[in-house]
Amino acid sequence: MKNIINVGVPLTLKKGDNRVSLPPFCINELLDRLDFSSNYKLNFLIEDSAGKRASYSNENYQEVGAEIVDLENLLKRSDILVDVKQRPQYGIASGKINVFYAHVEKGQGIEQLRALLNAGNVTAYSPETCKIQKREGETTGYYSGVGGARLLMEGIKLSYQIRTPGKDSDKKGAFHFFPSVEGSDEDMVHEAYEKIGSDEKKLKIAIFGGENGRAATGAREELEQAGIGYDLLYKDVTNNPQKLLELISNYDGIINATQWKPGNSRIITKEILTNIKEGAVLADITCDPDLSSTKDCEGNPIQGGVRYTFESRWGEPNKFYWVGPENHTFDNSCPLDKLPNTHVLYNTVGMIPGGLSTAKRASYAYFNMVSDLLVEIIQSLAYSKELPTDGLIINSGKIFHPELRRLVPNREDLIEFKPYL
Repeated sequence: MKNIINVGVPLTLKKGDNRVSLPPFCINELLDRLDFSSNYKLNFLIEDSAGKRASYSNENYQEVGAEIVDLENLLKRSDILVDVKQRPQYGIASGKINVFYAHVEKGQGIEQLRALLNAGNVTAYSPETCKIQKREGETTGYYSGVGGARLLMEGIKLSYQIRTPGKDSDKKGAFHFFPSVEGSDEDMVHEAYEKIGSDEKKLKIAIFGGENGRAATGAREELEQAGIGYDLLYKDVTNNPQKLLELISNYDGIINATQWKPGNSRIITKEILTNIKEGAVLADITCDPDLSSTKDCEGNPIQGGVRYTFESRWGEPNKFYWVGPENHTFDNSCPLDKLPNTHVLYNTVGMIPGGLSTAKRASYAYFNMVSDLLVEIIQSLAYSKELPTDGLIINSGKIFHPELRRLVPNREDLIEFKPYL
């Protein structure tokens, strides 16, 4: 039995993701759900400025009894470290419980898996692998849709300005007034919506996704709030390449809110990509998994598809770049500089909601998704019980997740992890 349990909340290290795993007001929500009959005490350690990008100050945390610490003390003192997305080895709490979306369970994200195992005696939970997650209300997937819709609007502005250089080009074209999502708050985005007029409303937008899909719902509701029309294209179209080929050239903007499963055909084939109109914007908000990835995130690039798909790496901001059937500008020093045979402006949003603009609400959505798991972990420590296995990928330095255990001996790129089985 532990008399004192320290829950640590770090500043997320994945640039472009501005969420914090535990907003200040959620501390009391969590305390209200716990049973303290064993007289254990729960402390909350917050890394300096952990909530700043989501509009929460250190003082907000101190007002609910949390302690502000630096990263070194956070990693040393935390029994449970709770973040949102992937963390490099220097940001992992060695010998402790780490909770964040790791994206390693299908053999992707090899660098992240290596970081977790090399950190030493780590127990790691990846909430996206939980069989049962809280679904009521708005989820992180929903905010990927919201962020994707906002990035689409920014992309349409950028596409026009890049393709139509000259005097006052920044004051012309659809969405010319739209701010950079990466650095905008909610109010700035909503102020831009008030300026939307006929130029924006005549654009044709497509969303790939179902009526009940979380990411698709977020994108749909955000476009509706902005007063922008859209077509929802689901499996009757997206699974029919000929039908999609006939329709795709109509659209100025496309939001892909359907998740690709390794081994399945891609929605955007080379032929379809070629048929997308010049200057159109494609926002991919699905964080595509891919079994061939050997990098620190899913798809670097995606080998199973025919388009170039990247997700922001550690230390890099989310970014727009140009793609064509045979070329892309992702690795260029200026990825917005258009090259010959690149005609679609692309953005892989992953599960990173749009900049600062959704960070506050998306942080609460993330807390709602992981709160059940946190309660179980805390109670297990308090009462010296076995830790929950749902969502567990590494247990005391050994690979636990069944699918990952199956893959390691059978994949050459994973063979280095056999000693951890």
